[in-house]
Amino acid sequence: MYLIANFTISMFGSEFAMQRMYETLKSRMAKNNQSLEDAYLSLRKELQQASNAEKELFEPALEIAQEKIAQALSEITILKPAVVGTRNHIEWYSGPSEDSHNWHSYCNYLRQKGWEETIKSIDQASTKIVSRLACPTVEGNGYRLQGLVLGYVQSGKTASMMATIAKAADEGYRIFIILAGMTDSLRIQTQNRIESDLTCHRSQNWEWITRVDQDFSSGRNQLRAPEGGNLIMVVKKNGSILRRILKAIKGTSEIVRQNQPVLIIDDECDQASVNSAKNNEDSPTRINALIRDILNNFPRCCYLGYTATPFANLLINPDFDEEIGRDLYPHEFIISLPRPDNYFGVEKLFGADPESADDENEGQNMIRNIPDDETVYLRPPNRAQKDSFIPTITQTLEEALLYFLMVTAARHFRGQKEQHSSMLIHTSVYRSQHFLMQQEVDRWLQIVRSKITNNNTALVDKMERIWDFEINQVSSENFRLTPVAFSELQPYLPNVLKQVTTAVENSDAEETDRLDYGIPGQNYIVIGGNVLARGLTIEGLSVSYFLRTSTQYDTLMQMGRWFGYRRGYEDLPRIWMTEEMATAFRNLATVEVAIRDDIEEMWQQGLTPAEFAVRIPRIPQLQITSRNRMRNAEECSISYRGEHLQTFRFDIDQETLDHHWLISSELINYALDSADIFTNGKNRIFKGVSHKAILDFLRSYRFHKQQRDLHNSIPFIQDEIEAGQEDMKSWNIVVLGNTRKEAEDSQKKLGNLGHVTTIVRSRLKSVPIVDIKALLSKADITADLGDIQSEFKDWLSSRPQEVDCWASRKRFRAMYLAKQGLRSCPSLIICPIEALSRPYGHRQSQNRIPLDAPMDVIGLGIVFPGLPLSQPKRYVRVRLTSDLDEVNEELEDFSLEG
Repeated sequence: MYLIANFTISMFGSEFAMQRMYETLKSRMAKNNQSLEDAYLSLRKELQQASNAEKELFEPALEIAQEKIAQALSEITILKPAVVGTRNHIEWYSGPSEDSHNWHSYCNYLRQKGWEETIKSIDQASTKIVSRLACPTVEGNGYRLQGLVLGYVQSGKTASMMATIAKAADEGYRIFIILAGMTDSLRIQTQNRIESDLTCHRSQNWEWITRVDQDFSSGRNQLRAPEGGNLIMVVKKNGSILRRILKAIKGTSEIVRQNQPVLIIDDECDQASVNSAKNNEDSPTRINALIRDILNNFPRCCYLGYTATPFANLLINPDFDEEIGRDLYPHEFIISLPRPDNYFGVEKLFGADPESADDENEGQNMIRNIPDDETVYLRPPNRAQKDSFIPTITQTLEEALLYFLMVTAARHFRGQKEQHSSMLIHTSVYRSQHFLMQQEVDRWLQIVRSKITNNNTALVDKMERIWDFEINQVSSENFRLTPVAFSELQPYLPNVLKQVTTAVENSDAEETDRLDYGIPGQNYIVIGGNVLARGLTIEGLSVSYFLRTSTQYDTLMQMGRWFGYRRGYEDLPRIWMTEEMATAFRNLATVEVAIRDDIEEMWQQGLTPAEFAVRIPRIPQLQITSRNRMRNAEECSISYRGEHLQTFRFDIDQETLDHHWLISSELINYALDSADIFTNGKNRIFKGVSHKAILDFLRSYRFHKQQRDLHNSIPFIQDEIEAGQEDMKSWNIVVLGNTRKEAEDSQKKLGNLGHVTTIVRSRLKSVPIVDIKALLSKADITADLGDIQSEFKDWLSSRPQEVDCWASRKRFRAMYLAKQGLRSCPSLIICPIEALSRPYGHRQSQNRIPLDAPMDVIGLGIVFPGLPLSQPKRYVRVRLTSDLDEVNEELEDFSLEG
């Protein structure tokens, strides 16, 4: 709490007016980082707009309030930290110097570890982070900064943390508190890493007050860094632990605290740290309240959260509370770490945003499907059976297990015998099920060992079929690796089977059951639940069998233990999961990109998170985070204007396809009778089609259940028309043609238009549903304008700031229509897709197979009128209250009646 809030005042004049002015001044000083003089002058200026009666009451009260606060300030020796904003923040740190001993010793360690190629990016990112912290030698009343670092799941956030700690220590930060998750496993893993990678190289400078085998002790009564050195601890986010730390802080004199700059690093800061109280934000959850209390008791302190799933953190209440102080919203800065080139993330595994038919980024073909009919054999149907249900080694689980054995053997062939190799199995959240699954896997391994020893022909043939299939799905040459034939890995299988062991990672597991990577070349099949879905690093992870589902962005992303680095075996990882989960991850690739784009935009504009709320795209059928963490969220813009939609997932049963050809033919016949008709190459263009015919058609079209944006566009169109939006009443229709010589004519006539040419759209190989990834190309945005390619090129060349992208095409379309004296209008693009649709060109990849539909398919695109919005539909963001709004609200509360 801001200290002067406890100052007791005597009431002068109007008690109500005096109290309100006193509180308003305090609020402005705290929230806006204003001096008393600035807060006083700004409030006097506001009062000039008040009525004479109000001035008569409030101006004297303001003078008295200002005097009393000034008196209180003069009597306080050590103040609680003021809030230091980033807008006026001076980037005091430009990088390490020759005297930056902690950084240079850490750098040398990274070189010895073989990380030479990543040192530059780690150096640049950590310099950026430290430059946004408060200068630890700053004089005055202290500081309190809160920032967020956004990394990628399993991408080396700990390396960034250690670089930041090293540089901060070199510049004068004295105490380092690392909040390392909720479990002993994560705390131990983090402390081990920091000790071995950072502090052991300059042990004389670092005093550890936690040990690998012991969290913060209740015996420590104060926190005091050694003379000329640093104090460091790694602790769990646990109520009793944090209370011990708070007690030790309060046992330290304020003079000592004032001279000890503190950096608190909250790893996985979206877990437990965010206030998720169900009923009242004034009564925060235990961990949240304790972290805030710790921050409030350090006069010079920076809080730095690290996470790869920032959704809940971006929605924390940003407002200052007079009673319980500041929450953990990253008011001052958010920094997005760069994605390393060799990192396996969402985009590399699942592909980028499915926007363009020209896009070649389709992800690696590493995802395998767990059929729904197998799930009943893998996890109990309900909680009551969690202890009695015996899981089964199903067909896909056996394929995954056999593939893991072969991957490990292939890595041995490649000379990686001393490196760890692991497989993850996560089929249930129930701890008892992990041990039961371990028993089944152990039995299976015993049988396979015997068969391999006896050279069982059936098993060897089966393994060879699996291996040959898999190595044909992902090209080793793409990663500059030599392919491994089955005959080359087979001799290593007996030894792999001798070495491979199972491990269970959960809170009930004994130490002997858990992962231990202390000895080189460990081969583990690890089985677990929540521990595996949050924070724990599984070394050498090559095969994942993941059945668990979630409806929340953050939980889903944290489950991705398969993200990370796979040096020397980039071609070998595989993931078995349900189609529901695979689809969710593909959608999350879009969310990741959008959030990082907003962060970059905020930096470009020189704004802080207190002024610029980062937007989080909504995904149908998924929650962003838990409901209790969404209380400060607001929808921002639900307009489809300036957007385009497209079908890229289809149901291809005969009845649905027949229906689509029928309704498309009816629409085209209507357009032939009522609209102006043009031809541009193979495209047929109809201008001036009534919205009623379009709406009837869209309502009748059977969109795939995973294309809810197109479902939702229909009521939007209806609402716009009912609101009198004239530019939505007349539509253009384009029947998209194919100019390739080998283009096939449609099997059926498209109404009275007759047979039309079909376009080719092959489907993704790794997806059980029919998913073509993208239907439209950028040029299709302007297809209803006719042949305007030369005009577009001229327009583009005259605007150096423009690039050929979706947004520029839409801007050009709006400009072109206006130049022609035409009203902006929407267009409906009808795309007849060839039934077979074999891959060609860059589509002849290992990720594509023929569409193979029973008949030609009708795909749809919609281009809505208007310019692309800076805040398009289906986003949420935190509510930010501007200073002016806040003042107006407070002044509106003042009244002569009290």
